[in-house]
Amino acid sequence: MTPSLFLNQKITNPLGEVKRRLEERERPNRNVISRGLLVLSELSHKFNHSDIISSQRCFILSLMEKWLLADLHIHTTFSDGTVPLEEVVKLYGESGFDVIAITDHLFDTESDRSLEIHEEGKSIKDAEDYFCKIEEVSTSASQNYDLLVIPGLEICNLGRDFHLLGLDLKESINPNQDAEAVIREIQRQGGLAVASHPPLKLSFFLQQDYTSIQRHPLHLWKFRKRYADKIDAWEIANREDLFEAVALEQFPFLANSDFHERNHLTSWKSLIFSEKEKVAIKKAILARKVAIFFFNDKGTQAALSTLPIKERATLEEKDMDAAVQATILIVDDERDLVQMLAYNLEKRGYRVIKAYDGFEAWEKIESERPDLVILDLMMPNLDGWELCKMIRRSENKATQEMGILMLTAKAMTEDKVYGLEIGADDYLSKPFSLNELILRVAKLIQKQSTLTQLREEIGSLGSLLEKKESKLKTLAHDLKSPLISIGFSAKRMLRKHQNEEMTEPLKTIYDSSLHLTRWVDEALSSQDLSSSAWKKQIKEVDIRSLVQQVIDLLKESSLEKRIEIELKTSSSIPLLSCHEPFMYRALVNLLSNAVKYTPRGGAIEVSIHPYFNQKGTGVLEISFRDTGIGICEEDREKIFQPYYRGKNVSSEEGKGLGLAFVKEVIELHGGKILVQSEPNVGSIFSILLPIKDVPQEENKNMYQEESSP
Repeated sequence: MTPSLFLNQKITNPLGEVKRRLEERERPNRNVISRGLLVLSELSHKFNHSDIISSQRCFILSLMEKWLLADLHIHTTFSDGTVPLEEVVKLYGESGFDVIAITDHLFDTESDRSLEIHEEGKSIKDAEDYFCKIEEVSTSASQNYDLLVIPGLEICNLGRDFHLLGLDLKESINPNQDAEAVIREIQRQGGLAVASHPPLKLSFFLQQDYTSIQRHPLHLWKFRKRYADKIDAWEIANREDLFEAVALEQFPFLANSDFHERNHLTSWKSLIFSEKEKVAIKKAILARKVAIFFFNDKGTQAALSTLPIKERATLEEKDMDAAVQATILIVDDERDLVQMLAYNLEKRGYRVIKAYDGFEAWEKIESERPDLVILDLMMPNLDGWELCKMIRRSENKATQEMGILMLTAKAMTEDKVYGLEIGADDYLSKPFSLNELILRVAKLIQKQSTLTQLREEIGSLGSLLEKKESKLKTLAHDLKSPLISIGFSAKRMLRKHQNEEMTEPLKTIYDSSLHLTRWVDEALSSQDLSSSAWKKQIKEVDIRSLVQQVIDLLKESSLEKRIEIELKTSSSIPLLSCHEPFMYRALVNLLSNAVKYTPRGGAIEVSIHPYFNQKGTGVLEISFRDTGIGICEEDREKIFQPYYRGKNVSSEEGKGLGLAFVKEVIELHGGKILVQSEPNVGSIFSILLPIKDVPQEENKNMYQEESSP
């Protein structure tokens, strides 16, 4: 095309003709632009169009802009994609794309599921290597295919329920923060923050992919008003799904493939009117110079199956979490109202059944087992009050637990209270807001779904606990025979060896075997601290003798570490009412800890002292003082919690259950346990137990003893 082409033609719009003819070429280049300028110059003289000259500069810029075929949401084998980065570039380059963005997943580390994803290799491991590799392939992509490759990330936080694309990033972003902080960090790097597949996908429902429905991130869409002025663009199409709601919100948009596999090349794509340069492309997106285009790599495409209208889900913000296949029974004698409610609930994906009086409703409940009943109160034959009571008294568990929303003209507070008392989950007065009703329905359906899941989990946990208890009982039963054998052997040896050196350790072995055998019997009888059966075994116990047995049991362990255990007691100590086996185990735990955490050559003092009043009641104190490693101040309030262990005990084995058991035993006996401690100095554990009904004469002697200097 040269200027002479115009000399003998009648042209009414010379500027438009120049653009048309130049744009017939595949790509504008410097020669084309030069010829265009010559054409403009000649036309300005020939036709005396002064505006042509002033338009030259703008025209050159417009020639540099074009519709760029783009896909800005692509995953590779750096995360959960199946195609390596180099092959992705080759695939898109050979398919004629102008610009792509590599946006592999970067997941948070705040939830168990996220950690599983990291272990499965579905999240970027080395971000620095990832960005370096994209930079390397971008050079060859430009040279071989004239393809612009933009580095990015899809930042995913499962706990906070969002996925965000960061386009044109220079470095990694911390995913362990809220969405607003991630957006700020993306934009600080000069990138664009794009909401990934914000609403639910219709394809999930068509494919009955309930796992994806449950896991789909919805935070950004639910709170879109909050993010409207923060997010740079929203995906209006993702793979084969179109999100018309994004268009209705009039947000800046992009269409992407969310590419993971080769067949994902066939999907919605973006056409961006821009120069092929990163900054210009970002500006064009912000300026909404974007169109969408369905790219069919296969030439032909099988049509997606569609659901009947009554089963399709038009999911809005207020009922986004509703289970689309939930069944709702509407019970009301106003037929027009029933039809209106059914229409609006069916639009949102619910399956609706109808009844116009209480008896018909009960038949539908028994045959259909709906998830929720919307119940009017004032109906002929059987009213809503009685129907609600029948549902809650049903022998069928599913019927008994179904949700009930009362919808009635009875608006008095007394009616609402009564309705909730007899079993309704919610109560809405007529006239009502349709949006409010739909919201309440969604919340109740969600609640019912959550309760069902919790019941299943509780049942599963109960079954697991039963299995573990059975295994523990089997283990305890198997331990009983060798313990009896050990005790019997120790008793025989005691009869044969009367020398003092052998007698004491053999007696300790024999006594310990008896205690352990008794504990095994308790385990097999399913007796625990949570039941009241143990109270029947409370008896008067010589606490000084019981403490001495504990010291004898641990004597060998203390001698091995050269730890001296000294027992100090008052001369008169009353009998203590307690469950002897439980108290013995509690005392063993305390003295065992003192021995364990006291260094070689240390000392332990065990003391027993009663404190009385003249009424014959008082407190018995049993204290264990050691010269051990002590307890840090921040640990003192927590050491009685199950499985908690202090920060300075890592060198010693333990599960953190002993002190929790001690506390429970002491409190069940109406007592308290106190602790004083200083790191590297030692600890004092004091048990305070109530003393009741000491005989008057004995109390008088003890009281005088305690009062004497």
